[in-house]
Amino acid sequence: MTTLYIKNLRYNEVAVCRALFEAAEKTEEGIKTKRYGMQMTANMPGLWSPLSNYDIENDLRMARVHRNGRMREIGYLTVNLVFQFDSLDVTEYETKYGISAKDVLEKAGFTCSQDAAGYSEPVSTSTRLLGQESKPEKPTQTSVVNTSFFSLKSVDTDKRFTKSTKPGILYEARSYGKIEDDTLKSYGFTDAQWERQKEGIENIVIIKKLTESISPGPVILDEAVDNIPTLS
Repeated sequence: MTTLYIKNLRYNEVAVCRALFEAAEKTEEGIKTKRYGMQMTANMPGLWSPLSNYDIENDLRMARVHRNGRMREIGYLTVNLVFQFDSLDVTEYETKYGISAKDVLEKAGFTCSQDAAGYSEPVSTSTRLLGQESKPEKPTQTSVVNTSFFSLKSVDTDKRFTKSTKPGILYEARSYGKIEDDTLKSYGFTDAQWERQKEGIENIVIIKKLTESISPGPVILDEAVDNIPTLS
């Protein structure tokens, strides 16, 4: 198991992810993954647009909320990085891509070590194990975006989604990483409105038009109004 203690990690998570992604995509495994992926999605060049900070920040948020800090993917690459309060487990990343994460990060200007001395900050055991952060002295870029990115992002600006011309279908989305339920709900869709499919290494989400059978609101609301007790 390889764990790196990175100075000021909590303030630089996005930059750390980007450095590791850019190094991995240049390896034999990374080149092979992209070549195969582009062959499979030749008609969807939008999937291969430059990796944005929003994409990384969203993946970091989902990793904390749903997977105890495990970040499965960055862009189209599987990384399985595990973020803790002040450390990063890079075991699977190094095994898959055959490179030293420590060397990559030091070349990118980060100070890191496999020795916790001088890098760990005081934090409770339960907080460290859950991969949660105590309140920092100043807001981080990630924390600011995580409180506002849903209001800034919409399905129409998410490059993974395309409007569909098929009957009964609003949008189709294709992605190598799973598009989380929370993201779909933030775009205003209901659980019954989306359908998931798998095609090769792609995750596909189909967003259906609302019909009476999957309409989320009016019937439930009417029932609630009808059942409001009245004063006698």
